[in-house]
Amino acid sequence: MVASGKVIDLRLERPLRFDALYRRELLYRSVLSLYTKALFVRSKARCTSWDGGNLYQFAFRGENEISQLHHELCAHAFAFSPAKPLRIKRNDKERIVYIWPWRERVVDLMLYQMLNSHLDTRFSRNVFAFRWHGYGIDRCQKRIERYIALHGDTPLYLLKRDVSNCFPSISHQVLGNVLEELSTEDDYLYKLLKQHIAFSFFEQDGTARTATQGVPFGAPTACLLANLSLLPFDDALASLPNALYSRYADDMLFLTPDKGIAMEARDRFQNVFDSLDLVSKEAASINALFARQGSGEDADFASMTGVKHLGIYFSPGGKTSLSTDKQRKICQLFRRRFGALTRVLDRQETALKRAGILCRAARNMLERQQSPVAIIDYYLKHVNDIRQLQLMDRWLAEEVLARSLRNGHKKGNFRKITFQQLREMGLPSLLHRRRLLVHSHLDTSFINWKNPFPR
Repeated sequence: MVASGKVIDLRLERPLRFDALYRRELLYRSVLSLYTKALFVRSKARCTSWDGGNLYQFAFRGENEISQLHHELCAHAFAFSPAKPLRIKRNDKERIVYIWPWRERVVDLMLYQMLNSHLDTRFSRNVFAFRWHGYGIDRCQKRIERYIALHGDTPLYLLKRDVSNCFPSISHQVLGNVLEELSTEDDYLYKLLKQHIAFSFFEQDGTARTATQGVPFGAPTACLLANLSLLPFDDALASLPNALYSRYADDMLFLTPDKGIAMEARDRFQNVFDSLDLVSKEAASINALFARQGSGEDADFASMTGVKHLGIYFSPGGKTSLSTDKQRKICQLFRRRFGALTRVLDRQETALKRAGILCRAARNMLERQQSPVAIIDYYLKHVNDIRQLQLMDRWLAEEVLARSLRNGHKKGNFRKITFQQLREMGLPSLLHRRRLLVHSHLDTSFINWKNPFPR
């Protein structure tokens, strides 16, 4: 159980009050953020809750909906209705996403933006997820890469922790502590957040049920509440000297060249897990001596020559590459794109025409389809293993030839259609795209446009 006493201390000068924070402008900002998401991911706009309404229907009567929401918020009359749970399975992981009607989603996103802008200074520089501005996964990974490269061949003690089933397992007692730090019981902000913590959802038989643990995965405000509930990790680990501590959501990494500090960090990790009544994911918990092969041994820390963190494989000395599963993921994205063209390819008479279609499809996937390219670009920006990217470029060319000539991956295929011909037909290069990303020659402004509002 959660230890008695104050677990979370936000160190606010005074409690936040809804009437002092809320402005109609904030409501319009959240609506605009939801509208812009639909430009890039149409499936999100079609998503419906128990009311059956999608984003397009909400936008059709948008002005009236926003005005009504504004009046309800000013009168403290708005309340969250039960959510519809949706089970999704990705990468062999099943999660439950809670979906509210669009008017609730507007208010939820507004609460997230409003609170996050005021609480951003409470988070340390070691926290990179769900921040208001200036942080993110790119900055997180670059910081780790620089620290490892700075120490060169010096062995580092590495501790990695991940909260098991984070969002559903957060204690409501801890969240209640967060709520008491944020506001007072008589304020409307307190009541709205209370509804988000003890949220209601529909069972399969249609009956409404109130959650007794966790926060609703899929809601922006739930991300902020989860981030706040993990603050004790930051307070405990960031104060240790001669070390690097990094937290992205519930993925935590600690590096130090000092074994004594590493031992202290291991104890502090466990103490915080116990105080928050959380469990560390066993498969992701690592206590290791991060060093080149044969450069160090330790009885308390197993030797490790590389570690995967947030999809990137870090090696001693600062070398970064794609982990095997992420390399396969990129290949699978191209395979799916090519597989969707099967009927078009069957109508082509020559292998050269089929190769041209496949080359253009690969280029269009990188240049026009925002969702896959955002994933690929993230990996490319943080990989400095040139040889790995060269091999992936060769695989892509071989895949195009295999589908064009319909005889599998064979080296002799390049005698029938040369690599130069494939390039002239538009075959992209991941290595070249990485160079463009590193030197800021690619326009990725659409990513920033989704969050365009200054502090």
